[in-house]
Amino acid sequence: MTKDMINPDWQVILAHNGLKDFEALWHLPVKWVEAPNQRRGGFSGVAKVVLQHPAGGTAEVYLKRQYNHFHRTLCHPIKGELTLKREMKNILRCQKAGVPVITPVYFATRCTKDSHRGLLLTVALTDYQSLDQWMAQWRASQMPCRDTRHSLLEQLAKIVRTMHDHGLQHGCLHDYHIFLKLTEDDASFRLIDLEMLKWRPDRARLRDLHALNRHSEGWSTRDRLRFYKYYLGIDKLTPKDKGLWQQLERRYQRKLQQKQRKQRAYEANHR
Repeated sequence: MTKDMINPDWQVILAHNGLKDFEALWHLPVKWVEAPNQRRGGFSGVAKVVLQHPAGGTAEVYLKRQYNHFHRTLCHPIKGELTLKREMKNILRCQKAGVPVITPVYFATRCTKDSHRGLLLTVALTDYQSLDQWMAQWRASQMPCRDTRHSLLEQLAKIVRTMHDHGLQHGCLHDYHIFLKLTEDDASFRLIDLEMLKWRPDRARLRDLHALNRHSEGWSTRDRLRFYKYYLGIDKLTPKDKGLWQQLERRYQRKLQQKQRKQRAYEANHR
């Protein structure tokens, strides 16, 4: 992936805002929404950018800039490659597999002997919230009705299963990396934070299922089991499936007990 990638649906909008090339985006004044992560002489930062639409109105995008911010790979074992480059590859992998993720607008790198720069521009998930934010709202008021809960669980389970069927492991499948837009008539999910995603056809599902189950506090045991059945596409668990479910539950309970112990210790120290 060496050529600049420009989403044709956004080319006119970028040009209208004077952002026709890499240098224009690199030098665009921004306010960081994530303070740049400094490491090994490089940095990686994210900013929200509001673009003016030629026909009127605005469009929000996120701009990620990286400079000498590397991770090592089998193909680049010594110096590594920009983590942003891996993220873009994973976005394309997920799109090809039919997994809903963020939409890229622009991607490019510029490399010299001592300088590796990268840009990734993506469409902001307007009207979406992370699943943990939705859960906080629901717990403060009331959970969705049973039919809505079941529909959301089934839709999300199919997305995770599709990802795993293509040998892809998210690697950090927590509720705050799953975004949901929910209206009276429709629901739409998007997975974010794809830097950790890997192709692991032999063990793609286990880590992701553990992570998602551990970070599903607020969902009832019955709903979590229903998600698991939707994921497997079955109504009744086989002995093998029961074994994995019991393993998931043990880890969930250990995580919950650890959190409760920490909360009790905190309360005891602040009386």
